[in-house]
Order: sequence, then C-alpha cells, then structure tokens
Amino acid sequence: MKNPILVVSLVLVLCFAFGCQKQTENVLQKAPIAGLTAADLAAIEALGPALDKAMLDGNFAAATALFTEDVLFLPPNMPEIKTRAAVLDWIVSQKIKVTEHRVIFHDIAGCGDMAYALGTYAETVNAEGVSEPIKDSGRILAILRKQPDGNWLFSRWMWNTDLPISE
Repeated sequence: MKNPILVVSLVLVLCFAFGCQKQTENVLQKAPIAGLTAADLAAIEALGPALDKAMLDGNFAAATALFTEDVLFLPPNMPEIKTRAAVLDWIVSQKIKVTEHRVIFHDIAGCGDMAYALGTYAETVNAEGVSEPIKDSGRILAILRKQPDGNWLFSRWMWNTDLPISE
C-alpha cells in the first residue's frame, strides 16, 4: 500500500478488535495460539502439578527449581524477592508443613520463548507456633521463559490471596 496512514489505521483497528475480544473465564486454552505449540501449553500446564508435588513433599529445592535463577517473586503484602536462592531461603524461613497445595492455570498464552499463565491456587499449611492450619486461596499471575533445553520455567511469580490483611 502506498498510503502509510491507511496502513497504520488498519493496524490500529485490527489491534483494537483483537485486543477487545471477550476472554472465556476459567477455561484453559488447549489449542496452539499466539505462537505457542500444543507441547508448550502442555509443558506449562504441567508445572502446576509439579509445583504441587514438590510443596506437598516438603521438597522446597525442587519447587524453586521450577523458577529461573533470576526470578522475581512477588508475595502479597511484602517486598519482592529476587533470585531462586533467595526464594528458597524465604520459603524455608516460613517453617511450614504444606498439607494441601493446588495450582491450576486457567489461561496460558505467549509467543516464542515467553508466556504467561493466569490461574488459581489453594493451600493449607501448618506453621510453626500456630495452633490451627492456615488455609489460603487466591489468584496467580506468572511469566515464564522457555530455556535453551526446551523446558519452561517461571521468571516472574505473583499471587493475590483471598485472605484479609491481618492487623
């Protein structure tokens, strides 16, 4: 096309049209989309159960091995935690025994070696010095990077708890 204004206008209209499409809630997209293969989607979806197993086993090193070395971990109501080693130290410092852990991704999308996963979690933990189990649930937003070996790891991890802020 010879008219650059027409091209730019067409691109903006297409971006708006596709960007404003209604998303289906709580339905994992199973078909290859936006550059992710079915294998990529399955690998990312499988990270939830892998994280669940590691947390339930108390194998926090295996849980944090699902994160990149330079992960940015964003717990609710506290400062960010940088690096896989610091996340492991933080989890261990919580002195918890996990009795329930369930992560389910409802929406996964991405392109190339980057993806995001939006989901929910539910967990129950016994914490040192606390008489009753602590039950929590909420939402997760994770950004993932595909590694040179083809594995997907969490690069950014953020969650919002449904529990009220304690005073």
